[in-house]
Amino acid sequence: MPEEITAVQATRILQSAKPSGPAELLEDIRRLDAQIRESRKKRAIAVKGSGTSLTGIFGAGPVIAATVMATWPGSASLRPGRS
Repeated sequence: MPEEITAVQATRILQSAKPSGPAELLEDIRRLDAQIRESRKKRAIAVKGSGTSLTGIFGAGPVIAATVMATWPGSASLRPGRS
C-alpha cells in the first residue's frame, strides 16, 4: 500500500518546489486530513461500541471489523456471549 501524504509533507514538498505554493491545495489537504482523522475516530468508536470480537483477530482493526460488520449479516454472532 503506498504511503499516505499528510498536510505537513505536502507543505514541505510545495515549499521546496515553489516558494509560493498553491494555498488552495494545502487547504484541501489539511481539510481532508482532518476528515480522515474524524472518520477513523468515529469508526473506532462504532466498532468498540458494537461489542464485536473481530478486533481480537490478529491484524483485524477497526477498518476490517467495520467492513465485515457492514457486509456480513452473520457478524452479530461474533459478539461476546453469543453463539
